[in-house]
Amino acid sequence: MENMTALKCDFCNGSLIMDDSREFATCEYCGTKYMKSTIQQKIQEIRGSVTVQGEVSIKQADFSIRAGVLEKYNGSSTNVVIPDGVSHIADKAFEGCYGLKRVVIPNGVVKIGVDAFRECTSLVSINIPNSLKEIGNSAFEKCESLKSIEIPQGVKAIGHTVFSGCSGLTSVSVPDSITEIGYGAFMDCSELTEFNMPPNVTSIGELAFSGCTKLAQINIPSTVKEIGNSAFGGCTGLITVTIQNGLKCIGQSVFSGCSSLKNVLIPDSVTEIGWGSFGYCTGLESINIPEGVTTIGECAFMNCTSLRSIYIPNSVTKVGLSPDNASFKDCKNLDKVSMTMLTTKFNVICGAFWGTPYRAKMLKLLKRCQHCGGEFIGHFSKKCTQCGKPKDY
Repeated sequence: MENMTALKCDFCNGSLIMDDSREFATCEYCGTKYMKSTIQQKIQEIRGSVTVQGEVSIKQADFSIRAGVLEKYNGSSTNVVIPDGVSHIADKAFEGCYGLKRVVIPNGVVKIGVDAFRECTSLVSINIPNSLKEIGNSAFEKCESLKSIEIPQGVKAIGHTVFSGCSGLTSVSVPDSITEIGYGAFMDCSELTEFNMPPNVTSIGELAFSGCTKLAQINIPSTVKEIGNSAFGGCTGLITVTIQNGLKCIGQSVFSGCSSLKNVLIPDSVTEIGWGSFGYCTGLESINIPEGVTTIGECAFMNCTSLRSIYIPNSVTKVGLSPDNASFKDCKNLDKVSMTMLTTKFNVICGAFWGTPYRAKMLKLLKRCQHCGGEFIGHFSKKCTQCGKPKDY
């Protein structure tokens, strides 16, 4: 009988097993696939020009690996160790592996693709190597059993919705190399109690931490130049926010619905407080608006029912004035407002504070209509010149 030489995988040196279609072979260890033409070339190198034929043993591989890329996991194990030699985990490689509980990723892997582990709902732990440089969007989205994650030094961005819906996530270790936190990165991580913002972050995306209902405090470093809309919206357990000097604008609805928020320190660098930034922060008791702020957007402090007093600096030139979008609309206990130049602008008193005791008090003092701020006419039965309603005080 002719001596046979086993064909070996280029990546792990495992034996190649021919598929029954005779169109490709698979490494029995790492799962790398080789096309028929490649197999023939390997055989030719050993014993001359031949064609592949005859009976060959068959084995179903758990991994589909090509040129170092783990394209798909085909197994059903609860604990998986990814073979050495893999450098990339492809998009959707483990998506929807509902029974998967633990994964070990070997050193040498530099990229985890988009949706790679999305909806692995039983995944409890994953070991990420120091070699990793990139995590794709939604890589771990809806991994609701994942308890903790440690991102290695060298990763520069946490992309869109990477950990969104990881409702069991309690601990996240983030390296100093992170400069960007993407859209919805930690959205609805409802068990996350603490997040140490990396010192080099420049951008926090829209909805990044929205719905993190147990997050208690946040410190935004001076490197942050942009906070996306609703970044911390609905963080109902958030008590303290510290914003370091450097941020220019607090965007739309950034802290909207943070009902436990009591105090916010706004730095001197801020020039704009956007639409609904602190709307429905019903526990907010005090807030400083520094000199330099020029705009307080519509609904900025809407329904901050615990707010009793506020100082508006001379630099403010624009506030929300309409009945539906007043900057301080329905702040039911706001009765003390300190203003400088704006004090002389009646439209601000009438328009920015709809639904507040301060507005009612000032209109009465100025002998104006409580409904629209108009003037009264008549000697005995006074009526408003604008809305026609009778004087009721």
